[in-house]
Amino acid sequence: MHKIRNQTLRRLKMHIHMSDNTKAPPSQVNSLSVLQFDSNRQTCAHMHDFLEIGFVISGKGIYSLTGIDYEISAGDLIVALPGDMHYESGSAAEHIEILFLGIQIPCTLDHKTDIPFDSSRIIHTKSLPEIHQLLRNILIESLEQKDMYERIIEAEVSKLLVLLKRITAGSLRKHYSEESLSDLIKLRKLKVVSQIKDYLENNFSQNINLGDAARKFYISPQHLARLFKETTGCTPKQYITSLRIESAREQLVNTRDTILSIAQNLGYDNIHYFYRIFRKETGCTPMQYRAANSLLPESRQE
Repeated sequence: MHKIRNQTLRRLKMHIHMSDNTKAPPSQVNSLSVLQFDSNRQTCAHMHDFLEIGFVISGKGIYSLTGIDYEISAGDLIVALPGDMHYESGSAAEHIEILFLGIQIPCTLDHKTDIPFDSSRIIHTKSLPEIHQLLRNILIESLEQKDMYERIIEAEVSKLLVLLKRITAGSLRKHYSEESLSDLIKLRKLKVVSQIKDYLENNFSQNINLGDAARKFYISPQHLARLFKETTGCTPKQYITSLRIESAREQLVNTRDTILSIAQNLGYDNIHYFYRIFRKETGCTPMQYRAANSLLPESRQE
């Protein structure tokens, strides 16, 4: 067994990319890093739009996954699915060192049979020598970086996923039926979209950029838009527009603010664009809507 130097591990934070002329394997390793944590350092709660596998190299710590805290130690393997909210931290007594693999699997969240996980998502590899050795091999290859090391890592990761799928298949059948697994995946999607909706509802009057919103949830803009449309039936932009127009209706009925002021407060710098969007959504102009629905006496007409 190779001796791994802590100094080398602390310096290691790299990304592995297949060369352009290399045919991508079934499971693509898009990131690999080794990070250290202690009781004074933890990551912010975040999620990914790819599968993340963590292998605890040394130490002890806490891994919070979908709201549940797990005690982890050397030899443990962690599986975080796309959309799983999670964070890591060291224990009070010692630091922890974790190898993280980001794996882009060409399937959707609904293709659960292609993503390995069991009921806890924490696997003790010391009792599984073949998996433990695979993870050590991946770590050694990433440190030594000999010729063709990227391909070796890809091959080892592909084998790792197959073995994980094999050992967790029984656990999946034991804990979940096909119907309950489908419900579990739907609930995960709904939870993420609910958080996105809360963010949009609290910030719809601002100039929201989809990229900025996606970064807050540690997912790509494409994944956010796809997940939101799939769950709500509308795009984030359409949802923001509906929130703005509903707020405009309330202000037109309950205040004497000018239409220009209302438009600007809702993030519309162009009054003509606001008129066009309002008419498209309601079938009338803001002035017509106020005249027909105002609850205030002698409402001022613009």
